[in-house]
Amino acid sequence: MKIEDLGLSQEKLTQLVVDQIIDNAYDGESYIGESSIGAQIEKQLQDKVTASIDETVERIGNEVILPKVTEMIENHIVQQTNEWGEAKGEPKTFVEHLIARADYYMQEPVNHEGKTKKEDNYNWRQNTTRICYLVDKHLQYSISTAMEAALKEANSSIAEGLKKAVSIQIDQVRAKLDKKKR
Repeated sequence: MKIEDLGLSQEKLTQLVVDQIIDNAYDGESYIGESSIGAQIEKQLQDKVTASIDETVERIGNEVILPKVTEMIENHIVQQTNEWGEAKGEPKTFVEHLIARADYYMQEPVNHEGKTKKEDNYNWRQNTTRICYLVDKHLQYSISTAMEAALKEANSSIAEGLKKAVSIQIDQVRAKLDKKKR
């Protein structure tokens, strides 16, 4: 026997089931606004649908899109050209090109301010490579930060000692003044 034989359609049966669930959950009290049972069911349904969509998008992204984008980036060929657009040098994959640029950037000569000749052409003199300059700057920052912290601690200790010494001297002067008053 089919549902249609009973005179019900799939939509009508679904509506009856939903109505019955709502009637069973409704205990006769009146609910207002967001606290109504219909709103609660709607929120739960919306949360489940949103979670399902998010999960599906994440799965598709990880299984289909991410590998495709990774493949496109890794296999993209970068070709250096001259000013007329004619190829020169060897073609490289994007990853090879990126590694070569990073290596060049780190080994690029800089002056004592960390600027390249292109950045500061006036009276420019090579001092070191960029990576050495950056390491020196980081060390300088680390040392100065540690020294500042040590000086602050030393100053607070000295200040505390001076405060105690001054307090002792004031107490001694006060005691002498009290003896003279008597």
